[in-house]
Amino acid sequence: MREEMRFDVDAPPEDPPPGVAHPMLWRVAVRVSRDHSRAVRDAADLIVCLLCLQEWPCFGRRLAYRALVAAWQAAPAGESLGVVRHSAETRRSGG
Repeated sequence: MREEMRFDVDAPPEDPPPGVAHPMLWRVAVRVSRDHSRAVRDAADLIVCLLCLQEWPCFGRRLAYRALVAAWQAAPAGESLGVVRHSAETRRSGG
């Protein structure tokens, strides 16, 4: 079983902490999280993301959170994080 995540979701560290299984995903998620980290009140009195103007928390912020969790968790043996690899035969047949 994985150890408990020890980072602030609202301000994750730039460098992956020990235990992160997917450091590149972590770094991308941190950047997306920071890009979508500021919220403001709009003219309709809704709280929205300052970058994309979607209702807070916006899709980018929620996606970044999910990516941080996915980067932390190791994929089961033989499984990747949604990356599908095709053999040369599969590419030739169009499948």
